[in-house]
Amino acid sequence: MQNESKKPRRPDDSHRVAIIGQNGTGKTVAGVFQLSQRSYNRMPWLVVNYKGDEYLDSIPGIEEISHEGAIPEHPGLYMVRPPPFDGTLDGLLMRAWKRGNVGIYLDEGYCVGQHSQAFRLVLTQGRSLRVPVIALSQRPVWLSKFVMSEANFFQVFHLNAKDDRKTVAEYLPVDVNYTETLEDYHSLYFDAGKRALVTLGPVPFGQDVLNIFDMRRPRRTRKLG
Repeated sequence: MQNESKKPRRPDDSHRVAIIGQNGTGKTVAGVFQLSQRSYNRMPWLVVNYKGDEYLDSIPGIEEISHEGAIPEHPGLYMVRPPPFDGTLDGLLMRAWKRGNVGIYLDEGYCVGQHSQAFRLVLTQGRSLRVPVIALSQRPVWLSKFVMSEANFFQVFHLNAKDDRKTVAEYLPVDVNYTETLEDYHSLYFDAGKRALVTLGPVPFGQDVLNIFDMRRPRRTRKLG
């Protein structure tokens, strides 16, 4: 099943992506790199930063908004900082589900809570509504099972805990213990729709990823006269 020769397919605005790995494996940089390739120049993308990650805060051009407010009308990247586990993100997720055409990036996706009905709607119906999701987690065993069952793409880094590896193994056609042999910052990348599995090398270095956002930012033209 593993194939190193073919270039992997990239997710589009109908897809959900699960990025899994313990701290220090490159998971966050990989997630931000995937976000840098997405359609925030055509639609709003909400970046849910539960733990105040400084790397997410460093994304050029990102605008901070309240998670209790309306979904922005204009394309761009929008940071929200809800408290974890108390259900306060559900309102924003419901508004995203009703509106459609809005992306969601979740750092530590298990902080939404396993029983969030709004998150479940986004994951199970988001494809037809064009609500793409990138969900990261260091503990997949704590995630809503719908993150895994509805994911179109998986990127899996090294996992320490046996129960985490067991959880991921239900969805990948490979012995997930194989991640223990991966080189630093390498990952398994599984396209569930194509049943295609490859090993990925490291994404660009942290600052290089941030530079992609800066290059893709719309530049205002100066009016003369």
